[in-house]
Amino acid sequence: MMGSSTRRANQIQNRIDNGKVTGDKEIGNRIDDLNKLISRINSMTNVTPAQKTQYTSVIQNEISSLTTLESQVNTDNSTTSIRADLQSITGGNRVYALVIPKTQILASVDRLNTLVASLTTISSKLQTRISLATASGTDFTTAEAKISDLNLRLSDATAQGRTAQTSVVNLVPDNGNATVLASNNAALKAAREALKTAEQDMRTSRDDIKAILKALGIHS
Repeated sequence: MMGSSTRRANQIQNRIDNGKVTGDKEIGNRIDDLNKLISRINSMTNVTPAQKTQYTSVIQNEISSLTTLESQVNTDNSTTSIRADLQSITGGNRVYALVIPKTQILASVDRLNTLVASLTTISSKLQTRISLATASGTDFTTAEAKISDLNLRLSDATAQGRTAQTSVVNLVPDNGNATVLASNNAALKAAREALKTAEQDMRTSRDDIKAILKALGIHS
């Protein structure tokens, strides 16, 4: 009987210890991911300091919650408590489930805005070249059509980026609310679709620039 009881106790302790190892690993991975998101936010160039603080504060709070949970896991002394804490890492941590895709979308919008600004500067310079060439009597009808399309594409890309940003910026964790979860998923999907359209705009913009350079006799 004593040997059986000891084996049983050892089995329980092994499950608890293995659970702690699993919990530490899962929580550590999430904290690493969240710290990377903070770095991405801080590297954004088209948002204000106030917006960066708004974005990162939510993530910092989540890191604090995960750190607290990690302490709980490490002090668990029963299979019931370790099981509950492990389940809360994946099932109850709704902030993490939202903040990852939300921040990725905001970072994509920031990169998009940087690229649009760069191509807008190029468009302005090309427009000047076209205007000067046309004034000298050269026919640049094709180049003029392409510059018009380029400007339309850049304008649309900006609008699509704005749509993506406004779709997700105010999203809050669902905390188990199915209605909020469905709304969040729909908003994330809409934002991704907007970014997909913006990416197509940017591809077309690059093609337009190549065509304009060719028309002007400039090698890209």
